Amino acid sequence: MISERQEPMEISEAAIVISDDRQFLEEFSREGIYLSSQPVTDKENEIFMYQKRERIWQNFCEITKMEQEIEGKRRKKGRICCIFSPEGGEEKTRLALQEALECSKYLKVLYISMCGVPVFFPEELKETPSIFHQGLAEWILAAENGKAEESLQSLAYSYGKISILAPVAHYKDLLDFSLQEIESMMEGLRKQSLFDRVIVEVGQFFEYTFHLLDQADEILMPLEDGFLAAIRRHVLREYCIAEKKEAVWDKISFCEVTFPKVKNVNEMKDHLLGGENDGQNKRKNS
Repeated sequence: MISERQEPMEISEAAIVISDDRQFLEEFSREGIYLSSQPVTDKENEIFMYQKRERIWQNFCEITKMEQEIEGKRRKKGRICCIFSPEGGEEKTRLALQEALECSKYLKVLYISMCGVPVFFPEELKETPSIFHQGLAEWILAAENGKAEESLQSLAYSYGKISILAPVAHYKDLLDFSLQEIESMMEGLRKQSLFDRVIVEVGQFFEYTFHLLDQADEILMPLEDGFLAAIRRHVLREYCIAEKKEAVWDKISFCEVTFPKVKNVNEMKDHLLGGENDGQNKRKNS
């Protein structure tokens, strides 16, 4: 083998080689682990490369029989996490709720939707909500005027295990946001002291999208399998390079969506509020 300095390398007998080149591993006589660009099903000694670091490490430990670090030593999460998928859809929202509810076990969490077609509004959860509420647009204006904390306290509403800031009243409001407004938004979210973790669900590409993602501490995307999904990952990476935002690609973790597909209002309340009756009581008292 040749190092990055073009110098010969010696590999010990006990070494485990990790590579995304399957042919190289087949020709190599040592034990090897293949980094696959496709989600792994039942194959041994393979790890899907586009997933969260913790999951990659867990897969590595399972294959090599190494002991993982003590569960209590939880990796400290950054304040702002963007859940991103330019194709939109339900899986992105389910991943956002999955991350929000998981973090709510030990952190105060705020959820914000910056999607063209959001689903959560500050009223009783139902299939036909009113979309006209004060929320994100009004808060960004307040943040620009130095009243981010005060405004967030009044506009964000508690919904069971998490808090929510209502989305914009119309998708055109998302188109109108300037880079300066996005800057004020991200700065306000980072400096506020009301919430430990902010989950921002982002869909579609706007002029400011890469700027927004670049300022996030973490970016999660739904894990999709198949040939077309692999192409999309490649295209997204090329976009990041073209926009000189390679740091955005480096932040992205592709995550399996385990939050279930809910069939009705009561099922959603079971997840967010702990059941329909419990949810109604909490909602009325909030």
